[in-house]
Formats: sequence, structure tokens, C-alpha cells
Amino acid sequence: MEININDFRAEIIPDEDLVIDKKYALVNQSPIREEATKILQGEIEELAINLDKVERIDSCFISDLIWLKKQSNHHDIKLVLKNINSEYIYKVLKMTKMEDIIDIRP
Repeated sequence: MEININDFRAEIIPDEDLVIDKKYALVNQSPIREEATKILQGEIEELAINLDKVERIDSCFISDLIWLKKQSNHHDIKLVLKNINSEYIYKVLKMTKMEDIIDIRP
């Protein structure tokens, strides 16, 4: 996973599918949450998750998105999903109505 922080924007770039190992799900310790927790403590205005290299997501990632949205609202930070290349991911986000609560940029 790569992290970029420039000016007041931070970007998390997962390097694989976001299908979380059950050991993470049981303790709410996904890699996305771990990195985001650190980033949200900084002086940023926007947190983007770049899904360019991701083909699949699962319900644990949806849970992470809901958690991230709540945390970003608390810190007054805009949450963005970007560079989604997978039709599967678009379908899951639409089915779960994530596009209604999170800014999604192609």
C-alpha cells in the first residue's frame, strides 16, 4: 500500500484487491483503517482512496468506507474514491448506495 501526502491532500493507493482477510475483520484492523487513522490526525482537507489497481472489494471494505466517512466527517475532511477501473466495484458501490455518501471520481 502506498501513501501520498501533498499540501492538504492525502491519498491511499492499495496495491491489491480489497478483500480483507478474516483475521483483520474480526478485530476491525484492516490495512485501510490503520493507514487512514494515521492520516486523519494530520492537517489535511481531503483523503482519497485510489482504486486504480483494485479489481475486487468485499463487505469489509464497505464497512471501512462507512467508518472512513464517519471519521472524515468528524475531522471535517472530504472523502473521495477515485480511479475506479473495475465494473464490479462500480456495481458494488451502486448496490450499497455508497455514491450517495462518498464523492466518487472516475
